[in-house]
Amino acid sequence: MKTILLFFILIGLTLSAGSQTFEEMAQASLDKMKPNYERLANANIELKVRERGSAMAASYTWWSVFRKPSKRKYRVLLNEDVKGNYICFEFDRLDTTSQNGVMAHELAHIDLFHSFNFFGFLRFIVGQALPNGLRKSERATDIRTIKNGMGIELRSWSQETRSKFKAISNEPLPKKFSNRYLTPDEIDSVMKLLPLLYPYPK
Repeated sequence: MKTILLFFILIGLTLSAGSQTFEEMAQASLDKMKPNYERLANANIELKVRERGSAMAASYTWWSVFRKPSKRKYRVLLNEDVKGNYICFEFDRLDTTSQNGVMAHELAHIDLFHSFNFFGFLRFIVGQALPNGLRKSERATDIRTIKNGMGIELRSWSQETRSKFKAISNEPLPKKFSNRYLTPDEIDSVMKLLPLLYPYPK
């Protein structure tokens, strides 16, 4: 039964993707979400599709640490070959709203990077290595995404990935990952604090 359910989920998502390639889908989402971050208007951001690593991530080139923001280069990295039950996180397996939500999250990382001077980068790098540093960083990035107006999209991604992972694996998303990001209920709670952005949060 689980195999049949997974088959129909994957077929449905494949059909909904239309004729766009993986990279075209990602670029369309980046182009739509980037204007929500004023600081990134002239930022140099490129997409890189690969077949390894996490489903999606944001990065900066090593020399960006030493350069002013206008000279930096950032990347949004996408894995088009996500393995096992985590396939539901693969960008082209998400619906459009969820694609925009996770893209907005990655751009929120870059928005933070773009605000750093050299010492800000150093503090960030050290903070990532501290106990619970990654969790704090990711949850703060979710909040930054919501504050920039993309809470609905982020909630869609959070809900979709959790529900599809459970449908595929018959298990909830492992706490190692689920606790790293805001839950749909937590996203709702943050949106309720921003009535001008979200007058009628679900």
